[in-house]
Amino acid sequence: MKNEQKTLNGRRGNSNERINLFRCWLPYGLWTCPDNRSVLFNRYYEPIWERTNSTTTKSTNHSENIPWTTQIHFYLDINQPWRHPSSLINCLLVLKQFNATYEPLTHYSSIKQAELRISKSEGKQIKVAFRVSKPGETK
Repeated sequence: MKNEQKTLNGRRGNSNERINLFRCWLPYGLWTCPDNRSVLFNRYYEPIWERTNSTTTKSTNHSENIPWTTQIHFYLDINQPWRHPSSLINCLLVLKQFNATYEPLTHYSSIKQAELRISKSEGKQIKVAFRVSKPGETK
């Protein structure tokens, strides 16, 4: 396939490079784990960042199967951050709160616009969680 894009763990991703990068590097949700880790995962349900305490954030093994006790989603299919600026801002705020980076996306104008809006609204509270579920619950 000519425009085949890959996910972080090498599976086939979205054929649009921009959308695929957003799906790979923006957090779709957060898993709370039995070992007290908090793990951000992407739209492909691949772990991207983990935090073992309130200050230590590190990149994860993107292929790791993460056991979780609670799952939180930051956006839905109807408000994807590559199409909705408010969802993009929420994702960037989550990464900021997690002390994580989104370096592969920084050259996109929509990211730069969202960063500007975040800097202008510093201190205002923004909702970042849309849906919480437990293992075995369906979406």
